[in-house]
Amino acid sequence: MSDLGVAPRLLRHRVERGLLVAELPGVYRSAAWPATPLGAATAALLWGGRGAVCSHRTAAWLWDLTDPPPFVELTVTGTTSRAPDGIVLHRSDAMWGRTVRYGLTVTSPYRLLTELGAVADPVDVERAFDELRHRRLVHDVRLVRVLEAHRGSGRRGSRALADLVDRRRVGTTIADSELEVRFLALVRRSGLPSPVVHHRVRVGGRSFVLDAAFLAQKVAVELDGRRGHLDDGAAFERDRRRDAELATVGWLVVRVTWRQLADDPDGVVRRLRRSLEVRSGRVRRARTTS
Repeated sequence: MSDLGVAPRLLRHRVERGLLVAELPGVYRSAAWPATPLGAATAALLWGGRGAVCSHRTAAWLWDLTDPPPFVELTVTGTTSRAPDGIVLHRSDAMWGRTVRYGLTVTSPYRLLTELGAVADPVDVERAFDELRHRRLVHDVRLVRVLEAHRGSGRRGSRALADLVDRRRVGTTIADSELEVRFLALVRRSGLPSPVVHHRVRVGGRSFVLDAAFLAQKVAVELDGRRGHLDDGAAFERDRRRDAELATVGWLVVRVTWRQLADDPDGVVRRLRRSLEVRSGRVRRARTTS
């Protein structure tokens, strides 16, 4: 509770009797309730007053991305008094991207990614990026729009996120997973043409999404992760039926596994380059005879 409407004398009396615990200046907790990270965040919001929002690493915890940090990170508008122990305070004139999580005001996933870019390790930012996209809390088109809206703002977090998106982006789509990131990085280093990721193909009445596609040569790359289809014969057969159906409309499917990328990247490049050369020659011959 806060001290609004309660006489200071009564507050002191209840604190002295052990009925209340002073969480922060002007903010008290009933001694019957245990101290918890959620309670600490609630107290921080009460201390911060109107417009305060849980942000940065505290917001990452509230979005179930990390464990609770040993402090509460809070963003406020305007000026306020010096933050007490246990609160890391940020100030912002542009309080966009607010929502509610577990009953607390918190920054949205889009704003959170820009905040983490300013305070967290790049690896942690990338993990949060992947997790939020996997949970469909962040969508590529809107994320790009957010970055465009804040381009040139000078905020370190926005620049860090923009760099991450630029590394992940191929064409107009952002790669989904670590496996895709490694594959696309290998393609760039090898000098091969850039593929389009998540290209949709219709075969008859069915729709397939290709992990990566070299459109000019109609070469599709399917990436099989570390967990892959171990001991899953049904999935193995399903993938082969998919490859066969794609072949009926002219696609050559090249499958690349995590182990191949990790242990034999040069072999992956050779296979891809040979496949592209063969298909390019076939396309040229088809144009010549037509």
